[in-house]
Amino acid sequence: MLQRVQSATRPVHQFGPLAVYDTALRIGAKRDMWPEVVYLHAGTMKGYKELMKTRVKQGWVPLDDLAEEVRVLEPHHAENFLCIFEGLFNNSGSRGVGKPCC
Repeated sequence: MLQRVQSATRPVHQFGPLAVYDTALRIGAKRDMWPEVVYLHAGTMKGYKELMKTRVKQGWVPLDDLAEEVRVLEPHHAENFLCIFEGLFNNSGSRGVGKPCC
């Protein structure tokens, strides 16, 4: 689904990775198709880097690559978690609990 949305929106000016992911997630949800990996973009990538203290090698990670406590979440919920709480992982407190991500 993600690749189809990327392809269809490529010519749309400023339709970036977050918009592609959100659109694909919503279309997939309507069809009961959910992500099998955690997609990393914008704040999610920052959160992953801070929580895992590692570099990102690609635009997604398997759920098994995350901290044990995060693995109980579905991949799309883990994506939200990483994004919403990324400021807490580096002690900057840049985002408070429950504030929008990106």
